[in-house]
Amino acid sequence: MNHNVNGNVMQLRKRSDPSKTTYQAASGKILYTRKAFLALLLRERSMALRNGHHFCLIDISLDERPAKTRRLAQVRAIILDRTRESDVAGWFDASTLGIIMPTSNPQHAQRIAHELEDTFIKHELNTECRVHAFPLPHPKDESTALQGTAPTDGVAAILFSHVPRWKRAFDVTCALLLLVGLSPVFLLLAIGIKLVSSGPVFYSQTRIGHLGRPFFCYKFRSMRAGASVAVHEDHVINLMHNGQPLTKLESRAHDERLIPFGAMLRASGLDELPQLLNVLRGEMSIVGPRPCVPYEHAALLPWHHDRFAILPGI
Repeated sequence: MNHNVNGNVMQLRKRSDPSKTTYQAASGKILYTRKAFLALLLRERSMALRNGHHFCLIDISLDERPAKTRRLAQVRAIILDRTRESDVAGWFDASTLGIIMPTSNPQHAQRIAHELEDTFIKHELNTECRVHAFPLPHPKDESTALQGTAPTDGVAAILFSHVPRWKRAFDVTCALLLLVGLSPVFLLLAIGIKLVSSGPVFYSQTRIGHLGRPFFCYKFRSMRAGASVAVHEDHVINLMHNGQPLTKLESRAHDERLIPFGAMLRASGLDELPQLLNVLRGEMSIVGPRPCVPYEHAALLPWHHDRFAILPGI
């Protein structure tokens, strides 16, 4: 084991790939290897889901592989000097570092990221700092909204789960084939809805999708135009509070909000067919969890938010 002092940082293991090297500052703070850092990040994610707390992650991308730069020691020293005892710093890969900030809110993490960038600029170091909040802020919570924080590939693969290319290709292929093959059904349903009820053929509703992002979910209209959703909201919240299985409102009692043959549309699932358009738009998948409505999302427990790690499905 080499104990070469590099600035105020001690190198504990020397390897060609810096992400496989552990560094410890004179203060005792540690810059973890990639393997150790990712294990700690997954542990923090699990604790956040189960215990209801939140954390922020700052990922710091360097403009070149640090193994080829003589200024790596400065980067390490700046990061370890700026982190608190409760923070965890380490490598994502050979050119990206991360800082886990337990219980920190996005505003505080964003401020630290700006301070880091300013310090890097003073030392003529080219870096980019991005802040990621976990669990993701509620889409309606503007006070914690962050601009430009779509997870980078490395972060998304660990915290949120990205959509595999093969699954996206499967979804698009199935959606196109079904839209073409079922076009006569679409036409018949559209004519039937217009004949029995005034109003639009299609109905769009805000749902919460992948990574907690809201989107408009399309359906064939099965209720009368302008029907109140308050009854459904009370129904859903009551089921959730009592721990009962989620059932459709009209399956328990006659719902006067429904148009003629509206109950048949819902029972058969034909009202869901326009969601094939959501699949083409990349907002839904053929197979996945049911996309919840905003008032249902607001009543979820923190660990329930793991459902948003994948695309909702038809």
